[in-house]
Amino acid sequence: MNEARIARATRRRAAALASSRNRRSRRVALALLLSLLGAVLASLWYEQRIARAILVEAETGTLHVTLTSELSGKLFQDARLCRKLPAEQVDFARRGAPMGCPARSYELAEEPFDGALPIGTRLEIFSGPRRLTLRVEEVPADYAGTETARLEGGGIVLDGEALDGFGSLYLSGLAVIGASPSQTDRIPLTAGRYQITGQTLMSVLRTGRQVLREGTLAAGAHLFFCERPSLLARGSGACAVPGDGTLASPLGTAAAEAQLQISVPDPQKPVMTVTAISRFRPVDLALHYFRTEPVMIGPRLVDPLARDPVLLLLATLGGGLTVLQLALSRLWRRPEVR
Repeated sequence: MNEARIARATRRRAAALASSRNRRSRRVALALLLSLLGAVLASLWYEQRIARAILVEAETGTLHVTLTSELSGKLFQDARLCRKLPAEQVDFARRGAPMGCPARSYELAEEPFDGALPIGTRLEIFSGPRRLTLRVEEVPADYAGTETARLEGGGIVLDGEALDGFGSLYLSGLAVIGASPSQTDRIPLTAGRYQITGQTLMSVLRTGRQVLREGTLAAGAHLFFCERPSLLARGSGACAVPGDGTLASPLGTAAAEAQLQISVPDPQKPVMTVTAISRFRPVDLALHYFRTEPVMIGPRLVDPLARDPVLLLLATLGGGLTVLQLALSRLWRRPEVR
C-alpha cells in the first residue's frame, strides 16, 4: 500500500516537473519570439527614420544635375560658350561640331558669361582629355528669351588655360553620378568609395558623428542618393520624390539633394573627381548596374552598435563577468553526496 502511494506521489512529482519544464520552455520560446520581433521592428524603424549622411567620392566622366541653388557665371570667365544663334543666322548648310557645338544653329563664343544658371536648370557635366563641358539640357520656362536660354542645348566648355586654371566647382542639386547604360558615348564611373556617417551613443554625448559603414564602388554603376519615403506613403516607390516635386530629377530618378564638388586633378586624364554628400536625413545610396535591379546601400541597426566604443566596452565587461561567473561556479561546485 505504501509502495503504491509512493509510486503515485512519484508520478505526480514527475508530471508536475514535466509541466513546469513545458511552461518554462514556452516562456523561453515566447521571449525569443518577442525578442526577434522587437529586433526586426527596431531595425526597420532605424533604417526608415534615423538620419544619416552619405559621402561619395567617384572618378567618372559623367554627372547629371538639376540645380537647387543658383550657379554664378563668374566661375566661367575664361570658358567658351556654346549658344544658340539668332534665327536669322541659322544655316543648315554648315557642317561640323567643334567641341560638340553644332555649327548649323550654335556658335562657339569666347566671351564672359555674365549671367547665372538658375534653380531648376538641368545639366549634364562630362569630361574628356583636357576638356570639361557643362551641357545645359534645360532651363526654367521663366528664362525664355534671355542669354541663359541661349545656352539650352549648348553649354559651357572649359579647355586649355581655362581648364588649367580650374580649381573646384561647388554646386548643389538633384544629382546622378555616372553614365546610364544608354549613354555609350560617355565615360561611366570608373572607381569610387562611399562612407556613411551617423550618430551613436558616444557621438551624441560628444555632439559629433561616427563613421558607421564604408566601402568601395564597382566600375560601371550610375548612382544617386535616395531618401526613404514615409511608411504610410503609397505608390512612391523605393525613393521619395524630392522637395515639392516641381524639379525634374535627372534620368527620371527620384534623386535626393546633394552637395557636390567637381575637380579635375589631372587635365590629361579623361575623368573628373566628383565628391558628393547627402543632406543629414534618412537616405540610402542607390546603385544601378546596367539594367539590373538597383542595389540599395544604407546603415543597419548593427552598424552604430558595432561602432560605439561605450557599447563595445559594456559588452566586453559583460562577457568577461559571465566567463568569470561560470569559472567560479565550476570551482565552487561540490560533488553530490549519495
